[in-house]
Amino acid sequence: MMEVLEDAKARGKIRFIGVSNFSVDDLESARESAQIDVYQIGYNLLWRKPEVDVLPYCRQAGIAVVTYSSLAQGLLTGKFIEKPRFDPGDPRPGTVFYDPSVWPRVYAAVEKMKVVAAAVGCPLGRLALRWLTDYECVDMVLAGARTLAQLGQNIESMKGAAPIDALKRLDAISKELAPFIPEIGNMFKYRP
Repeated sequence: MMEVLEDAKARGKIRFIGVSNFSVDDLESARESAQIDVYQIGYNLLWRKPEVDVLPYCRQAGIAVVTYSSLAQGLLTGKFIEKPRFDPGDPRPGTVFYDPSVWPRVYAAVEKMKVVAAAVGCPLGRLALRWLTDYECVDMVLAGARTLAQLGQNIESMKGAAPIDALKRLDAISKELAPFIPEIGNMFKYRP
């Protein structure tokens, strides 16, 4: 597959080669046949496992990093109540964040983050996106929006200077939570 992509790139059919959810071993194997330009990965204030190996590897290899689930499927907007209810078929309860042993800690961390955001008069989602965009290992952030208002908030998060002290406090809360998030591949319980 990688050889076909490299050939398509050489013939001008595509400009870049990107992968998603690869392990470092997968990245190394793929790079034997093709140059990987972009790596897409789930990464946010609640899911920091990629910092251990994948993000440093991409930085060293010159591979651009694009995040998905940048707001942890809405958790980092601060809108969820302590006992959330989901419609049938909603995939969010299947993430690691809602596991019974994890959810109370995730909820408590987000509540602390909401206090930080309120103290600087900024929505938590906006700060969570800025935390990502200001991180040296992240090149682009994908942030979903279900409404035009949410889209506007995401765009607004990129305007002006980020409150550095608030981002540092969010980072500290996130690091306190990190040991309680199990290592299970990715936040969707998929191990590449």
